[in-house]
Amino acid sequence: MEASLKNLYDRLYTLEGPQGWWPATDPIEISLGAILVQNTAWANVEKALTKFYLKTNFAPNLILELELSQLERLIQASGFYKTKALAIQALLTFYQQDDFDVSKLKQRFGDNLRRSLLELPGIGPETADVLLVYVFDQVVFIPDTYTRRLLSILFNQPIESYQKTQQAFPLPTDFTSDQAKEFHGLLDTFGKRYLQQRRRTLTDEEIRQLFTN
Repeated sequence: MEASLKNLYDRLYTLEGPQGWWPATDPIEISLGAILVQNTAWANVEKALTKFYLKTNFAPNLILELELSQLERLIQASGFYKTKALAIQALLTFYQQDDFDVSKLKQRFGDNLRRSLLELPGIGPETADVLLVYVFDQVVFIPDTYTRRLLSILFNQPIESYQKTQQAFPLPTDFTSDQAKEFHGLLDTFGKRYLQQRRRTLTDEEIRQLFTN
């Protein structure tokens, strides 16, 4: 399926243009956003990130010094704030073991990095992969809900779970970390525009035509 994903990437790039994702460059801000965006809209994440910035300037040590109740109040706008607060504390504590140096963490954990992230509370497969792509510059396919919905339409068949989709659709072997970031951004942008269930603007057949014409 490598050729399928490469064709999909090329077509999305033509349709949408470069996305330049993630909308941040600081690893800590990206990490916070990756947790906060779970089950909510990005507009709610921005509200929480603004409060974080005003309170801590995204300094991880300052965030870890916050009482849990303070942290919960900062991120309340993102929803599920109790679970997300614990996930933030756990992830930043994980980063702290190498002084928040993500390159050292990547070297220390190597091939076990994803497994180690998944052991943290509140970090599921999709969040772990977002961190791998945007914080640790790894080449990983992130088949989120929009992506699985698009693949189901294009292949005219049900697409399995997150993990099974990753296994069935490997990224091209020559993909770079920048392309992995761009691909996720392209898929998310396309999904928000055309695949939201309550605001579908194109039929399945019209979407297929976008990728065959």
